[in-house]
Amino acid sequence: MATSGETQKQWEDYTTGIGIGGMGAGNLRNVESENIVALCDVDENYAAGTVRKYPQAKFYVDYREMLDKQKDVDGVVIATPTGGTAETIDDGENGDTPAKP
Repeated sequence: MATSGETQKQWEDYTTGIGIGGMGAGNLRNVESENIVALCDVDENYAAGTVRKYPQAKFYVDYREMLDKQKDVDGVVIATPTGGTAETIDDGENGDTPAKP
């Protein structure tokens, strides 16, 4: 059984966010200690505040492009409208980026 420190260690890698306005911005705040390397949202204006908060992260408007180009991703925070999340997870699992619980 993993200790809480070991569980935390699993996520100290490279993280991305898909759907980073509103709820997604709040979810990213919960993983701010991670190395956030990429952000994605179809609405650049709505996501602008989150993009400014993480200037080290590359921004994409298409999550499929992000998953294809960001080969360094270990975790993904997804906050998309109902219906979009399942497709996003499926695309991530079928690519080189495995989904993590």
